[in-house]
Amino acid sequence: MRIPESTINEIAERADMIAIMSRYLQLRRVGSRYVASCPFHNERTPSFHVDPDRGFWHCFGCKESGNIFSFLMKSEGMGFYEAVQKLAAEVGVELPLEYAPSQDTEKKRGYELLNRVCELYGKILLAGEEGGAGREYLKKRRISRSIAEKFRLGYAPPNGAAFWKTLKEAGFSEAEAQRCGVLNQRSRELLGGRLIFPICDFRGRVIAMGGRRIVEDNSPKYINFPETKWYSKRHHLYGLNVARGQISRENRAIVTEGYLDVIAMHQVGIGCCVATLGTALTPEQADLCKKYTGQVILAYDGDDAGINAVIKGNAVLEEAGLQVMTVSFPEGEDPDSLARKGGREAIEKVLAESCGIVKFEMNHQLNKFDVSTPEGKEGFVKAVMPFIAKIRNPVRREAYLRELEYYVGELSLSALRRSLQKAAPNGQGVSSPAGISLSSARRWIDLSSEERLLSLCSLHPEWAADLQNLLDISLIEDAELAEIFGRIWAMKDRHKPIMTVELFGAEDPMSLQERVYRLFAVEAPESELDDAKKLALDIVDKYRKKRLAILRPQVLLALKKGTPPDQVPNFEEYKRLLSES
Repeated sequence: MRIPESTINEIAERADMIAIMSRYLQLRRVGSRYVASCPFHNERTPSFHVDPDRGFWHCFGCKESGNIFSFLMKSEGMGFYEAVQKLAAEVGVELPLEYAPSQDTEKKRGYELLNRVCELYGKILLAGEEGGAGREYLKKRRISRSIAEKFRLGYAPPNGAAFWKTLKEAGFSEAEAQRCGVLNQRSRELLGGRLIFPICDFRGRVIAMGGRRIVEDNSPKYINFPETKWYSKRHHLYGLNVARGQISRENRAIVTEGYLDVIAMHQVGIGCCVATLGTALTPEQADLCKKYTGQVILAYDGDDAGINAVIKGNAVLEEAGLQVMTVSFPEGEDPDSLARKGGREAIEKVLAESCGIVKFEMNHQLNKFDVSTPEGKEGFVKAVMPFIAKIRNPVRREAYLRELEYYVGELSLSALRRSLQKAAPNGQGVSSPAGISLSSARRWIDLSSEERLLSLCSLHPEWAADLQNLLDISLIEDAELAEIFGRIWAMKDRHKPIMTVELFGAEDPMSLQERVYRLFAVEAPESELDDAKKLALDIVDKYRKKRLAILRPQVLLALKKGTPPDQVPNFEEYKRLLSES
């Protein structure tokens, strides 16, 4: 579904950005803006700025930015359409749909079937006569009724009578149940006799289910639905529909391996926990995490399979641009068992000792190599160095080299650096830590003439008519800036600041929006039209000088060879630019 941009603009225009954001933040007015501590990362000095006139926010600490819709999305863990709906209802804007592609009947019926089956299993577990075995299992695992309801847990009796009755009464066929994964190809209930874990998409729609045996027999411990038209395991995370709001608020997602790990963590009050649907974490799941947070903590089991999954998952998450930390559980423990034994305190103690992948790998390899021997030192360095070589930040890379030196003391730092050069990916060298500079937040003086003028025009679009007489947008070489100039100048009849949401269309890349937010976050000084005209003339003058520098040698060389002026390419342009200069 697509909402008309005019409707989105109207909602943003009507919304009281400061009143809405004040429900989540303690905003303090500073000049024309408001400042607060960023809700999306931990900080001591407030660096979160809100510009209500242009309708955007920007954090100079974590570099996140956006408009009122993206703020609600991050704060509440909701999708864009949900955020628009919420605000539309609040400000009294009706939501007409520009177009609403109809969902195919098969898929719609599938969602209905899966939801009905989920409700049936839930009723049996919590109140049905046949659900006693399931309730005993919940008691054994210390899973409360409220958590069972929150995750919509259920129980499928082995005889399947209630299931077939529900299927028939609801008017669904065996073929439909097979297509959804509820029945196998022999028309037998797939998860009969098991505790049921509904798998939902981020909206909360049931798309599949998993089942755990609750009696010890020779059957598999877990059985999961096959991939269907509704469910692809690589595109979903278990528990995300429950955890997404908390993930956004805490700006961290804890990723575990299984259903019961997630449930146990939520049971003890750690509500930002989700699980992969299978051990391997996928790029699609990393992108899902990125919608709600910038940091992921991998909390996998401490066995060899879990360690390998951490290493692979770390690479996938870092490739997606996420900050990744890992935790190590005491021997023989996992999130589920530790939460049941030690409660939240025990889990928080483990989380407090989270570390990056290099430290995690160091700890792992120290259990395999005796670094008191030359052979052990060699093996330890070879195992750990590839992880250090992947670090782009030279300060962090140097710190890990020094820590490595601590463990293999007899090797010099220079020897370790030579080893680092060999371990660098694709044979590329690693830059020296010397000469490191840390970039600070941009200031007005750091902006180019084009960037300053663009910012002023967004605050005073009524100046566009005068500026267009001085500056042709074609002279602006930065295509992105030129595009935004064009959009602002098209609003030259407006006499108040332009809301950032009005500048972007549905097809615009997020990189363009983020660039404009970062630019507008640099507060403009009080300015008059004459200040803007001077910037426009600076841009024109810069273009003339650059163009003259290109044309001068070409024209003079042609004239030197005796070519008549009227036959010299670009001679008239060259002459005009000279006179204008």
